[in-house]
Amino acid sequence: MGARRRPEQFDMKRVVAYCRSAWEPQGGPSAVRSQARVIRQYAERRGLTVRETYTDAGVSGIMLDRPGLQQLLAACRAGKVGTVVAKDPDRLSRDTS
Repeated sequence: MGARRRPEQFDMKRVVAYCRSAWEPQGGPSAVRSQARVIRQYAERRGLTVRETYTDAGVSGIMLDRPGLQQLLAACRAGKVGTVVAKDPDRLSRDTS
């Protein structure tokens, strides 16, 4: 595991959030809104502003072909994103092995 970077090492002008909930019974859209709120609070405590939030509600983390994740990846490739914040790494992807 690599060393954690301090906030001043992140591109603070282009901070975005990614939120995902796998199943509607787990809260679906309300779980995604809750994650977004937690991320905004986390960012604010560190003097960061979340510029955009990418979401996928009701989609498994095993699948990488998710609309919100694909939009996020496209924005990263285009250089529009400096830092991605997620509530937990498994919101981005699940280990299937």
